[in-house]
Amino acid sequence: MPFIVWGSGVKAGADLYDLNPDYASPGKKRTSYADDEQPVRNGDVANLATDLLGLEAVPDSEHDAAQHLDVS
Repeated sequence: MPFIVWGSGVKAGADLYDLNPDYASPGKKRTSYADDEQPVRNGDVANLATDLLGLEAVPDSEHDAAQHLDVS
């Protein structure tokens, strides 16, 4: 599933995993939560949105609660 972000400061054609080396690209495989390195997950989107809006992370969120996902 594609993860697309656009807006001011977002570089066209940038690779999300190049911008976020702490995440592991899953390639074409389905990853497990048991894997040491995790891909960007759909659950990261909520905290990306709150971060971009200048809000705190979603309470008790399991994905990117530190709001470190970079899109620019």
